[in-house]
Amino acid sequence: MVVAAALLITPAARAGSCPTPATAAQVQRSLAQAETAWRAADEATFQLRMEEVLLQLPCLDAVVAPRLAARVHRGTGLWLFANGDAE
Repeated sequence: MVVAAALLITPAARAGSCPTPATAAQVQRSLAQAETAWRAADEATFQLRMEEVLLQLPCLDAVVAPRLAARVHRGTGLWLFANGDAE
């Protein structure tokens, strides 16, 4: 739910809250690193990269493609599970 809300807020509404805007390419890069870490069972890197993604989301400078939004949603689910949220 947090991810969906972050993706729906317009860039103009968030402009004042971020030191620098994040691009979809930056989110995609961080997410790809998190996915690679998950497949390698590298929990520390996975945690770090997903936290990076979650910090970038509210600073996105544009709406992201549905495929990237779905990947972020899946990664967030894995991150929550890895942090003990099994619901």
